[in-house]
Amino acid sequence: MKNTPGPVSNHLRQKAEELLKNKPSRNQSELSEAETLRLIQELEVHQVELEMQNEELILAKKQAADAASDKYARLFDFAPTGYFTLNQLGEITGLNHRGAALLGMERSLLLKFRFDHFITDDTKPAFSHLLAKIFKSAVNETCEVTLTASDKIPRYVALHAIADENKECLVTVVDITERRKTEELLKKSERFLKETQEIAQLGSYTIDFKESTWFGTEMLYKVLGVKPDFNKSFEGWMSIIHPEWRLVMREYFNQEVILRKQKFDKEYKIIRPYDKCERWVHSIGRIEFDERNQPLKLAGIIRDITESKVAEEKIHLAHARLRRFIDSDIVGIIIADAEGKVIETNEYYLNIIGYSRADFEAGLVDWRKLTPPEWLYTDEKAIKELRENGKCTPYEKEYLRKDGSRIVVLITDAMLPGPDEQIAGFILDITEGKKAELALKESEERYRFMFANNPQPMWIFDTETLAFLEVNQAAVNLYGYS
Repeated sequence: MKNTPGPVSNHLRQKAEELLKNKPSRNQSELSEAETLRLIQELEVHQVELEMQNEELILAKKQAADAASDKYARLFDFAPTGYFTLNQLGEITGLNHRGAALLGMERSLLLKFRFDHFITDDTKPAFSHLLAKIFKSAVNETCEVTLTASDKIPRYVALHAIADENKECLVTVVDITERRKTEELLKKSERFLKETQEIAQLGSYTIDFKESTWFGTEMLYKVLGVKPDFNKSFEGWMSIIHPEWRLVMREYFNQEVILRKQKFDKEYKIIRPYDKCERWVHSIGRIEFDERNQPLKLAGIIRDITESKVAEEKIHLAHARLRRFIDSDIVGIIIADAEGKVIETNEYYLNIIGYSRADFEAGLVDWRKLTPPEWLYTDEKAIKELRENGKCTPYEKEYLRKDGSRIVVLITDAMLPGPDEQIAGFILDITEGKKAELALKESEERYRFMFANNPQPMWIFDTETLAFLEVNQAAVNLYGYS
């Protein structure tokens, strides 16, 4: 088979003829007729071989081109990203399998469909703007739209488009639904974090030691009383700390946090720059070091604890006042349980029962053991009343002192809040008063005996009304009146 020589073959022939002219050749007369015929035959065979090799090369090139085209066609068809070609009207002129899957229809049915048919109304303007700009300026353009396929499930996609030389728009469509969901979850998480930080008066911060600066959340700036453009250097931070606390905080930070690598956990006072108000804050953080043991970053939180500090100080003050009252020894005070254990007491109570503080600390003071058996019923009655009402009617009873003697006391109790059923008791020693009362009663009984049995008439009358209040038997006998 002979082929018509092409431009390349003609060019090669011309070069060969030029080279042949420059070579020394044997005179034709030197060749016999048989040699000449054999030479011509060899040349013809060689020419046929060259033509066959050329045909094989052309076929191999075509096969390679077809294989490459098929490979790229398969890559296009089965790519995980949606590919579309659109005309200037936005009609689909070509697409791959992934693109068809995103639109929820068969591939062949989507040809000539307008792409914006599958775009939600709220995101159509973004697509229209992209298409117009692509065909006008032939530059790369991107936008994000929402697709509604036949399954009615919205899909968020990113479009990347460019116009080709055939006046068609080449579009890649990437499904970003999961990314958008993640972004929404992140936004919700950020909103939740912001709300909880506002409720707890809690701000978070990061200190960068290499850059000598710090930054934080919006709530941090509110807690510290600074604006976002505040000087966020170490000096700026130190300026917020109350002057009385600056040296304390420097030493704590250098010694405990940097040197001993302890967690930053400290309560201290600040002065908010915007209103000059003193506030208590509690800061907790953890420091990060590099391979050379140099501090890199400190991340932590700061909470405004002013209200709890004020409440704590009030509690301390109330406790101090109560402690002063207990220690004043005006009255005996105990905290005990219903079983007899005395948990706390003052010196007045120990003195009236004759026990020392060492005895109390050794566990020798038990109010039940100090109570004579005949008086325990009064305590049981009081405990029942305490459980019902939280307090009891004051009552009298006796205690056995350490030396065996007895004292009379007046007691009133109150049940303390809490699950442990602890009782606060207030005890007053009325022994002397009881003795005086008994002496008075005995004196009154003697007087009455003498008044009633006196042989002389005796009477008692009201000086204003002159009415008789009391008369003895001698007076009755004398005057004859009953």
